[in-house]
Order: sequence, then C-alpha cells, then structure tokens
Amino acid sequence: MRPRKTPTITPEATTVSQLIDWSSGVSEPLFTCSLTKEKIKALVANPMVVPDWPSHTQSVERRVKMTTEAAGHVCSQERRNHYIKDQMVSRELMGQHISKQDMMSLVDFVQFH
Repeated sequence: MRPRKTPTITPEATTVSQLIDWSSGVSEPLFTCSLTKEKIKALVANPMVVPDWPSHTQSVERRVKMTTEAAGHVCSQERRNHYIKDQMVSRELMGQHISKQDMMSLVDFVQFH
C-alpha cells in the first residue's frame, strides 16, 4: 500500500489546474491508494467498478441542509448522525404523495345521513 499525501492548495492560483503542484506526483485517486501494485496491474484486464455515489449539486446541498438542521437540534456528532438517520427513515416510511388521490387514501371520510 502507498500512503496518500493530500497536496497543498495554492491560494494564488487563477485556474483549477494551478491549484496544486502536479510535479510532486500526489495526484493518485483515493480509490487506488489502498490497492497493491499487483491489484492495480490486474485492473488492466478487469476494470475497477466504482460505486455510484451521488455527486449532483442538489443532493449535496440537501445533505448539507439536513446536517445544519440536525446541528440545531442536537449537540454531539454521534447524536446528529442518529438524528439524520432517523429523519431519513421517517421520510421513507411516510412515502410520497404525488396527487390528491394519494392523499385521499390517508383520510377516511364518513358520510352522515
């Protein structure tokens, strides 16, 4: 295994490519840092399957909002993590109501004669 060293950022950079010093050789991705040389060579024959992580800006903003909201309700990182997980489970159990017909199933109307 090779240790990963995060490069220092150049604050005076005017372009993205100038943010780090590329000549230092620290541009290896996090996914391959824990792999041995033999495993990396094997990737030529069998490409690596990278997990599908959400990287869309809207989903990231949604998570930041959830974390900020949780920080206003609980204090420690552990309790905040539990709060967020509980909130996600609650939202999943509630489901999505897209139309008025979906809402009608929640309310039991009784006609009085």
